[in-house]
Amino acid sequence: MRICERNICTIKIMSEGQEHHDGSQKSGRRWPLPKWLTMLLLVFVILLAGFTAWHIGIRGAVSAELQAIRDRGEPTTMQEVEDWYPQPNGPNLAVAVTDAADLLVELPDVPLEIPSDMLAEAEQRAKQVAIARAVEMGDSPEDYENWVERGDFAIAGVWIDEDTTLNTFRPGTGEAVVKPGVPIHPLVLRALEQAVTLNEPAITKMHAASGYETGRHDLQGNNIWWLNTDLNRLRTVSYVLQEDAMWAAHRGNSQRATDSLIASLATGRSLENEPSLIAHLVRIACDAIVFTSIQDTMLRTELSEPQLDALAEALAPIEYDTGMRRGMIGDRVIGIQDYQNPSVFSDRSRYGDSKFQVMAHRAAGTLHFDHLQYLELMRRMIDTIELPRHERVAAMEAAVDETLAKENNFLYDWSTPFSLRITPSLGRYIEITHSVQASLDITRLGLAIELYRIEQNKLPDSLEDLTPTYFKTVPLDPFSGKPYRFRKLEPGYVVYSVGEEGVDEGGAMRDPQTGCVHNVTYADFYTAKQIYNNDYDEEDDCDITFFNDK
Repeated sequence: MRICERNICTIKIMSEGQEHHDGSQKSGRRWPLPKWLTMLLLVFVILLAGFTAWHIGIRGAVSAELQAIRDRGEPTTMQEVEDWYPQPNGPNLAVAVTDAADLLVELPDVPLEIPSDMLAEAEQRAKQVAIARAVEMGDSPEDYENWVERGDFAIAGVWIDEDTTLNTFRPGTGEAVVKPGVPIHPLVLRALEQAVTLNEPAITKMHAASGYETGRHDLQGNNIWWLNTDLNRLRTVSYVLQEDAMWAAHRGNSQRATDSLIASLATGRSLENEPSLIAHLVRIACDAIVFTSIQDTMLRTELSEPQLDALAEALAPIEYDTGMRRGMIGDRVIGIQDYQNPSVFSDRSRYGDSKFQVMAHRAAGTLHFDHLQYLELMRRMIDTIELPRHERVAAMEAAVDETLAKENNFLYDWSTPFSLRITPSLGRYIEITHSVQASLDITRLGLAIELYRIEQNKLPDSLEDLTPTYFKTVPLDPFSGKPYRFRKLEPGYVVYSVGEEGVDEGGAMRDPQTGCVHNVTYADFYTAKQIYNNDYDEEDDCDITFFNDK
């Protein structure tokens, strides 16, 4: 009740039932706000309560998912990674590889001046290849210049450009790994000899450590990201060993070549337990070149039965599923740490978002929702590893398609700013791993075929002939779920996977230097006669092959 005296107004609140001055009883409470404002406040309170409940629920769901991860025996913190990361039972292979890397001598680039007669020969060969490709594609032979590609200009193992006669070769970078069996440029041979001589201490160190079972690298202050830099040094060790194998095979020293190939596999094996997808990718990249080098060695020199046995024994325990799963689990810990320290999302070198965007997501609570989506997505991708290999790609593609479809939903896209970015890259990890797994399998099959030929004095009629002596069953192609292909050549043979496209092209090969795809006239491999596919695709359209033209 408002009472005004001498222009001064006061408000008197009467208790319910108190008599009014005129004797009537009225409630003394009045809502001091207009109805519209009252309704607005009520809506705000309801929304705030709903948002708070949603926020608490999302945080609870994140906590429950993290606990479920721990219940499966998987880490969620860097300290848990330390405890989960297995210790080697014997000598630490990782320490030996690191010590070998410290012994490496870096060599300068070696200029390679291509003699004019060799250049003319390469140009003529490139013209013939381009004409054949033009005809296959339904074009006129006169238009062959439209079909010339850099990979056509292969001169004795050195890739050159059309417009120059000067190139360089850098030891320790894998550049010496050319198409298996192709003669090596004399200047490359000279550079290889120099590299092997100067790096003999590192090579000897790795030969001695090749029998170590496994290793563990130092996480250096609970930080997995150290691998971004140090892995380059380990990869160089692998390349130097492969160059040593190539040099030894060229000189006919098959035992030295075998020892260096096995030591190079040990370099990759030192990374097999690393909780990082980067380490996993470096491992399989190093191994993939070893598989090419094994094929190259077999074409350059005769390997004895004990040497073939030693290589087969070194390849037998290799598998990549465990490493890929371990890498995903380790990278998930990094993601969990990022969500717990959201300031990293404004690091433009990793995520590229502004501080304002991160603050907005934190204030809106969508960062916790995104964290939950990230954990669920990672669990789905990790579970994919449990599927049969040939089903993983389809499962991965379904996850990618489903995730990319959500990007069309503005609200969902805005509320999951970080988790949506990782799905395609994870799927690509699986595809790359399958490619190298196929290379591993067909290399093992190639060694078994050579052992069979020594024992039986003939080639097998099919891969089934290799069972049960060398394999319990014929390995399955991870891209098709069916046994690998095998066919005899005149002379020699080829065993192959259908590759990522899943199309059987009879053993079409990917060039290790350029990625170009070509079928090879295997009997004339040393002269590099090439006939290109009808379906040219620089990345995917090829089979993964192991062949011998002897």
